[in-house]
Amino acid sequence: MDLKFIFNPVCITVTYSDSDNIYAVAMDHDLKKIAGFQHRMSRSKTGIAKKIYHILFPFVLSLQRENTHYINININGSWYGYIGLLIVLLTYISFIKFKKKKLDRVSVLLVACSGIYAVLGLFCVEMEGLIRGIFGEKY
Repeated sequence: MDLKFIFNPVCITVTYSDSDNIYAVAMDHDLKKIAGFQHRMSRSKTGIAKKIYHILFPFVLSLQRENTHYINININGSWYGYIGLLIVLLTYISFIKFKKKKLDRVSVLLVACSGIYAVLGLFCVEMEGLIRGIFGEKY
């Protein structure tokens, strides 16, 4: 939170802000309110890029501190994350049906819980099996 007092010959202005809004109050020399103003900062507005980000990544994995090995899971508190999980799950199921493979319950549950992260992980496991099939077990 920022707090700033501006004294000029005409009026006294107090400006304060939080992470989302900036507030300003103009007062006379007796400290009586003349006018007030509130402005929402542009970085706190949810734009289309933030919505797409929340759809693709319903939660974020990050290290809590640089020197520790603890993983902090930040879950985005919006419905966009759940919509994204549903879209990824339906896309995964339709892709498996299109390839005419057997639908594995464990992989479907994994994709339903972790979304795009699980799809990327399952894709890497499938690619590892493909590489081992081409080059043999010594690879």
